[in-house]
Amino acid sequence: MEQVCSDTCSSRQTSATRRALAIQRDTGHRLGQARTLLVLGYALHPGGANAALSHWQQARALFTEIGTPEADHAHALVRACAAAATTGRQTDQHSC
Repeated sequence: MEQVCSDTCSSRQTSATRRALAIQRDTGHRLGQARTLLVLGYALHPGGANAALSHWQQARALFTEIGTPEADHAHALVRACAAAATTGRQTDQHSC
């Protein structure tokens, strides 16, 4: 029963985050897009490093273009998860 709730909650979180990302894109709010991509990566990360990696790469690119210090955090996430994806090891949400 606990797993079903966990999956349902995760699915709702991912769905809400995707809707938020669409709104950020529609309004052209690049910083909001980057932050939402970061959150989406965290929401998808339990599925594995590959699930989160593309979102964190996009967030890193936007943060870098904007010139915010959050780019450093996104870069660390990308670096850790890219390494995990390459080696096939699973990383936990906090180390990635």
